Amino acid sequence: MGRDTRRTRLVLVLLLLTALTLVMLDDRTSGGGPIGHVRSAVADVLGPVQAGVSAAVRPVTGLVDDLRELGAKDEQISRLEAENRQLRQDAATRENDLRRLAEYDALARQPTVRRFPDVAARVTALSRAQGFTTTASLDVGSQDGVRDDTTVINGDGLVGRVKGTARSTSTVLLATDPDFVARVRVGSTGATGFVEGQGEGKPLALTIYDTEPLEPGTALVTVGSVGDGPLVADVLVGRVADVRRAPGTLTTRATVTPAVDFAHLDTVAVVLPGEREARGSVPAATPGASPAAGRRQAGAGPARTPGTRAAG
Repeated sequence: MGRDTRRTRLVLVLLLLTALTLVMLDDRTSGGGPIGHVRSAVADVLGPVQAGVSAAVRPVTGLVDDLRELGAKDEQISRLEAENRQLRQDAATRENDLRRLAEYDALARQPTVRRFPDVAARVTALSRAQGFTTTASLDVGSQDGVRDDTTVINGDGLVGRVKGTARSTSTVLLATDPDFVARVRVGSTGATGFVEGQGEGKPLALTIYDTEPLEPGTALVTVGSVGDGPLVADVLVGRVADVRRAPGTLTTRATVTPAVDFAHLDTVAVVLPGEREARGSVPAATPGASPAAGRRQAGAGPARTPGTRAAG
């Protein structure tokens, strides 16, 4: 057994020396010499075989790679398709969103909204005036604080008044309805009269008694009602269009172009009972008083009138 071990070691040493010799010869010849010729001969023989094997195997390896990436590509395609659908939906609704935003902005700038509490609403349906009343349905009702005989406006002016309320919906009698009558004031002269609806798509009818002539384009606003119901004051109703006045009388009749586009009603506000709470006012400056003294005076509460006693 010991002799076999020595023989094995001797063979390994000879093989190692042979390998080192071949490496040195190969390095010195740099592609030439007998080793280089042998290597070139082997390359010439095995090269075409290797190329053929690579060409034959390449489709198989490519197919394996494609199958491996197929799942990832399907997920990417699904994600891109979902993003494309979302982008198309956003583009389709963008104009509607911009229009609604403009309507909310106009509504927020209404003086009536700044004065009275209100609830914003959307018109869910418009009735057609073919022998019926001209009304609009809103998506707010009694649970939102809406009551009958309250004013409805939008960013342009007077829409109508609430004539029926359910828990979550309400019905508005539009200003164009023949049953709608409102007392109005001429903005330029202060004279008062009445406007009446004449049906959908038609101008309002104005009747006024005044010595002053009425000019086309004159603005008309609501006079308002006792207790602010059904109409609050100073809401734009429309502008005078055609004026007719009989000679020798004080009665002027005119048609009025409504301030509101009733065919495209969407965002409105229902005026709620009560006054909106006023914001804190800035105390008046006292000549010679320092800003710190002004702040102390503002924090001391309302000034007492001389000769009066504090309550309590």
